[in-house]
Amino acid sequence: MYKNIICFLLIVFFSLLISGCRTDIDQTVVDPLAPSVKFSASSMEVQAGEDVVLTWNVQNATHITISPGIGEVDSTGSTTVNPTATTDYILTASNDTDTSTFGLRITVLTNS
Repeated sequence: MYKNIICFLLIVFFSLLISGCRTDIDQTVVDPLAPSVKFSASSMEVQAGEDVVLTWNVQNATHITISPGIGEVDSTGSTTVNPTATTDYILTASNDTDTSTFGLRITVLTNS
């Protein structure tokens, strides 16, 4: 009986040795605690002087800011902006281990 076990173990060992051990396996690890962000605008194109409502919902973040000109915000909210030129609004959400950045470009159309 021991001969059978030893033969089986030798076969397994040599099979692994012949096939080799892969060390190049690609893995993507998703950090479940990274900030999760939903960031949207009521309109992506406006005429100069028109209002745009920015809305966001952020999870797993301890510090959230929107620039330019808005600053620190709560994890859920909205604000009205009135861009006079095409503007990139950037939401940055961070916690102790990760930072996520999201941008919205509001294009101000010109009358031509």
